[in-house]
Amino acid sequence: MKRGQSSASLFTLPLAVLIGWGLISARVDARTVEISANSPDPVTLSGTAGGQQQSDCGFIPNAPSETLRLTQAFPFLRLQVEGPRSVTLLVDGPGGRFCLLRDQMSNGQLEMSGYWGPGNYNIYIGDTANSQGNYVLSISRRN
Repeated sequence: MKRGQSSASLFTLPLAVLIGWGLISARVDARTVEISANSPDPVTLSGTAGGQQQSDCGFIPNAPSETLRLTQAFPFLRLQVEGPRSVTLLVDGPGGRFCLLRDQMSNGQLEMSGYWGPGNYNIYIGDTANSQGNYVLSISRRN
């Protein structure tokens, strides 16, 4: 090793290659989205549905896909998820834990709307088929 070269740099390149090949996955924490009366509407987020943890709402990630922080009560708020046929929506917040599964009437979307109180809501985008696919989550205050 050359003088001044750190031993950490010896591991950086091989680690980056392994992550790039998918042999090692990097854990990414949920992004926190704060919604207030002045927030853009709608807020649109995307990610990968599914995970390794089996639950009553399909296979979900170990950590929330998204965290929603509401700074105030909203008389009406809508969460809408588009994704694979087997996508699920699990919301765990101050009002309880709610799961939506896709059915023949959902027309390719999952939607949860109504009154939402202030607080933090952990949102898990899962999958009943134990597979993964892309999702788009839309959050709107419009009825």
